Amino acid sequence: MKLYFQGPSPLAGCLFGLLIGIVLTLMLTIPNVQQRQNQQAQHYGQALASMAASQAIDASFNHDLVRLQVILEDVMKNPATQLATIHDVENKLLVQAGDSRTKAGEAYTAPIVLHDSIAGYVSVSLSPKPSIAGNNTRLFAALLALVLALLAWELHRSGSIKLEPKHQAASPLGEEQDPFVEQEPEDDWPKVYSIIHLKNLKVLQQQLNGENLRLTLGQVEQTIADVLALYNGASFERENDQYRLTFIANDATNEALFRAACSAWLIVELSSIINNIPLDLAAFVSANQQDLIPANLPIAGLVLETQAAADELISRRLKFLELGSEDGRKVVSGFEQPFQSLLEKQRAQLAQLC
Repeated sequence: MKLYFQGPSPLAGCLFGLLIGIVLTLMLTIPNVQQRQNQQAQHYGQALASMAASQAIDASFNHDLVRLQVILEDVMKNPATQLATIHDVENKLLVQAGDSRTKAGEAYTAPIVLHDSIAGYVSVSLSPKPSIAGNNTRLFAALLALVLALLAWELHRSGSIKLEPKHQAASPLGEEQDPFVEQEPEDDWPKVYSIIHLKNLKVLQQQLNGENLRLTLGQVEQTIADVLALYNGASFERENDQYRLTFIANDATNEALFRAACSAWLIVELSSIINNIPLDLAAFVSANQQDLIPANLPIAGLVLETQAAADELISRRLKFLELGSEDGRKVVSGFEQPFQSLLEKQRAQLAQLC
């Protein structure tokens, strides 16, 4: 295919100039608008924090928590305030107003000072506001798309751009070439499995009625689905008292093993008690499809198959107990830092969803 380009028409020239003007306007105005909005929010938030700190001086030194709570409630009456807190000098929370579970915007802090002595700190968090620059950007983007469409139409209408198809020579083999590159199907990629073993399922079936058992297992499966979404799991299925989680090793097998181990740890931690019902859970991670039987160890927790536990990356990121089964499976005692801290934070965040 050949491309021919001639001089643009006057209308196309005007549209091209308008296009350049829109781009320059975006480059010059959007950063300034965003900066002014951030400055206004900063001044407003800092002013609220400073005002509350000045009002809380006497109450802080007298440890009057009731008065401090009233001050924070007054702060929350101001527009866009989402959370207000007062901490002592040891960063211990004294009083709080607002909802700390919702995602807040920037937090602004002011010290509570009397005669060069600091009694604590007031923090005020503002609700995230839609960016004025973002709204303007969307408006200019729509205008930019319109101008581009008009410019393309005018160039085509005026004949400034012409496309001439090039006749293809016959293939010497007499066969048409496939324009698509053949990709390896996902089914051919290596897979890693994590088995969640609900060891006391038979006891639960005897103790719980059908509705309570269904709700309990439904909560477990919802937790599994949330964790799989977090760690890019492919699927899971239940067979009797076991859940089989599948991870596609589209990056590397050891990375998929690590994702499976993190997922299994989170699921066991989050599902050990569901609606005050204790679940006896154990997890088993393996990259060997022929070895998917949970480890027969008299211990709850996470166990890795022999080859998985021997991987260099896994041994650097996971901690193992000295004891283990005779077939070489290893019991996981924890994760190396910073992975352990990250998992603890993820557990706390996922627990709020349950």
